[in-house]
Amino acid sequence: MNNLKLTVDSAELSQAIKFIGGISHLYSNVAEGQKSNSAFILFEAKDGKVHLTYAHQGTYIKVKIKATVESDGFFVSDPFLLESLPVRAKVSSIETLKDGENNFHLKYSNGSVKHNIIVHNNKEIVTDNIPNKASIPSKGCTIQSSQITSILNTVMFNSTDPAITKQVGLPLHLIIKKNRVTIQTSDAFCAILYSVDLKEEAPSADILTQGVLLKAVLGMYKNCEIEFSSNNELTRLKSSKFEVVVPTRELVSYNIYEWFKKEKNPKHTLLIKTEDISSLVSEVCVVSKLANIDPVVSFNYKGGKLTITNESTIGRATATVKAECKKEMSIRYNALWFLEFANRIKKGNVVISVYNGASVMSDETGDMKCIIPFM
Repeated sequence: MNNLKLTVDSAELSQAIKFIGGISHLYSNVAEGQKSNSAFILFEAKDGKVHLTYAHQGTYIKVKIKATVESDGFFVSDPFLLESLPVRAKVSSIETLKDGENNFHLKYSNGSVKHNIIVHNNKEIVTDNIPNKASIPSKGCTIQSSQITSILNTVMFNSTDPAITKQVGLPLHLIIKKNRVTIQTSDAFCAILYSVDLKEEAPSADILTQGVLLKAVLGMYKNCEIEFSSNNELTRLKSSKFEVVVPTRELVSYNIYEWFKKEKNPKHTLLIKTEDISSLVSEVCVVSKLANIDPVVSFNYKGGKLTITNESTIGRATATVKAECKKEMSIRYNALWFLEFANRIKKGNVVISVYNGASVMSDETGDMKCIIPFM
């Protein structure tokens, strides 16, 4: 086996290692900041690049970065060691060698700091843990990272569901047909259904993934095309610079399409200007804020006007706004939940459809639908 020898941009190497560490902690049963005794990274130099590979507990991450490679080779290291290497100087020198006792050493130089540390030279520590990717569809759908960022900013919400905090955050279900993608995300209380045109036509696909995973990827790779593919067991995100395979997490609550089929026609449909509803709800909730309690707002519609009321132990606030509804109605919401979703509808009118089980807040096009419970 050849002794590895190369130089690499210190910042780029550090970012790649942090990228692996951030994603691996999401899917590991080891708490962030703690050391795992069974997880390793394969550091390999070939084809003029550094290939970093992580495989543990069903998660697989591979990252490629440019390097000046004098001699191909590899070593296997604890991720904690690689995360701890200094990045004082712009360029780091890395090489491997054996000592007289047949130990395998990593020599790392960065500016005036030099390390000589015993590492592993057994690839199988990592490669034997790579999940079977053969079951994942070979062709996925490709979406520009800029559009994924826009989608995430629209659909991700602050969940109060304790089950979500035990998993990997809000699940995302992407259904792609030609040049349109529909995204579902939900917890046990609320849900969003959002449809948007893609910049380019893509093959039909049904993808299950997580918002927090996409945020980690987009934090590292802001300008690239990302290919998505998944089945019931694994989800893959891939570009020319990285590949991430993680266990597929199912949607944690209801199927949104099935919910609409079950609820059928709404009992009430209320139409209000977007700029009116968000600001007025925020302003009347001062009463609850002063009392240091979660705000609850009452909506009462009669004769072309909607009265919004917030009460607490210290007082009462009301606001009146023009609205449209076919008959009188009264309903109460947790104001924090209401504003979380109302603020996503930026212009035009907010349409609030009241069903037996919950309300649906949507824009006039129907491209954005938010399901929220009432009280």
